[in-house]
Amino acid sequence: MAETAEKFDKPKETANPGHSALAYTNHDMATAQSAGRHTENPNVVEGGQVKFTDIYGPQGVNKDLATPLAVAQFKENNLPTDAKPAVVAPVVDKTGAVTDNAAPINPADVQVQKTRLEHLTQGMTTDQAAEVQKDMKAIENRKPPLTADQVNKIYDSTSKLLENPNNSSPLSADERNQLAGSILHNASLRTGLDQGFHNTCNVTTLERRLNITNPAEAARIVSEVGLTGEYKSLKDGKMIKLDAASLSEDRESKLAFGDARTDGKRDYASQIFDQATINDYWQHQKPPLYYSQRAPEGQSDTGERLRFANHQEVPGPDGKPMRQPALSTDAMAEIGKSLGFTGQYIISNAEVGGPNNTDGSSKVHNYQEFSDALTSGKPPAIIMVNANDKLFGGTGDKGGSGGWHVVNVSDYQAGPPAKIFMTNQWGSENNKWVNVSDLYNATLPTNAGRVDQNGHEGGQSDRGQGQGGSDRGQGQGGDQGGKGGWSRNDGVMRDEDYRKWRQDLFDKSWKNSDENPLKKNPQLDPQAQIEPLQAMLKEAQNKNESFQVEIIQKQIQDIMATTGR
Repeated sequence: MAETAEKFDKPKETANPGHSALAYTNHDMATAQSAGRHTENPNVVEGGQVKFTDIYGPQGVNKDLATPLAVAQFKENNLPTDAKPAVVAPVVDKTGAVTDNAAPINPADVQVQKTRLEHLTQGMTTDQAAEVQKDMKAIENRKPPLTADQVNKIYDSTSKLLENPNNSSPLSADERNQLAGSILHNASLRTGLDQGFHNTCNVTTLERRLNITNPAEAARIVSEVGLTGEYKSLKDGKMIKLDAASLSEDRESKLAFGDARTDGKRDYASQIFDQATINDYWQHQKPPLYYSQRAPEGQSDTGERLRFANHQEVPGPDGKPMRQPALSTDAMAEIGKSLGFTGQYIISNAEVGGPNNTDGSSKVHNYQEFSDALTSGKPPAIIMVNANDKLFGGTGDKGGSGGWHVVNVSDYQAGPPAKIFMTNQWGSENNKWVNVSDLYNATLPTNAGRVDQNGHEGGQSDRGQGQGGSDRGQGQGGDQGGKGGWSRNDGVMRDEDYRKWRQDLFDKSWKNSDENPLKKNPQLDPQAQIEPLQAMLKEAQNKNESFQVEIIQKQIQDIMATTGR
């Protein structure tokens, strides 16, 4: 994104030190995106009716609370019929099971935790406290409704963060106010969740899914990190260490939560969620890696860093520093598994994601398989797309400068033509109904195999629904979004490219590792060489870490092949 670091780092002063009502504008954030990207929010009221789906889509939210813009008061009967969602998002009941049939909560069942939280908001600014009230009302009136247990857990996690009972938090009181407010805002579903000027479309889609299916868990994760500066992994209890600087508000998360002009930017809760989940993944890998957020050093620098334990930056497939989370859809599925997700909810084209389905991901080979995958599970599904496709404001040339990206699908209409409601992490104006055929075409690695609006190959699809583009990479590399190469200008890596890169990282790391017995005795026989690898393999198998299993098995096979065994 072509914007100077100096301009980003000069927020306007407000009465609330450390938080600006608008540190920079949507125009600032959009300067490197396509000319089609608007700088203002869409007009959500037209002719006395609410254009609900133009705000952020039918997310199963009370429509009286849906808009982040205080532009009008409206009633349910003013809503156009096409604003009513065809599919509603699931809710988690007290047992953890997902159901669409929860009864509305009894206000008395959440009153104790609600009163506690309201008391703690007295330390907030007037504007913050008012926004919290809106978010609490929305949380208690989500449709389908959350259970009282879910609401109480959200309020409890947020209250603990504000109380800071053991004075253990590395955050200031002002930062904890900001973080608590953004936790509630994300749980309310009043707006979408955006990645801002970061390469985190990957975990942002997972965070959105978690706030829909189990918002209490999303609140717990962020609150725990805000209170302790670290995160206890649900995989094995391992304490995930987070970089202290990464916990402080970055230039986007300092924006006053609830301000409509934060649209398209990443809030504080999302920043902390990103740090926790990405580090939980990488610190369990071999070699362990560490993801952090720092002040950008240039106009195309997002401030993201991926480092080895010795603090050296991790090189990407092109040898340049890997300044992004470095995740494929299969790696995203591994993170989703740790968050409690089940089913094949991440959909990618088999020519991009590889031929085999994994636990969490579905690889489709044609339009019919894509359509079936969209309708077989509960929303929101996560779709891997080429950001250079015309649907996303690109040129449509599959060899162009766009990279691989992911978006959420939250609703489906059978048509004809069949349509889905897509939420994209580039701001509310990019959340809209699009033809299923257009979304399918965006999953393709080349222009071959494109379909028309009815799903027939060889026709012309409707390309009038393009979005504002996004330049979140660090320069050009490989074949970009094309069929045969890795793109540096992206947020998601192709699975086959990812596997090769991960194998190379492991092989180099193992060669220089103190655990490698060859460092002490180069004359060891093959069995002695692979013994520590076999122990490592067993551990990975016990933890169901599919990537680690593949990588370690490959290293063992290579040793045996080299020695002729």
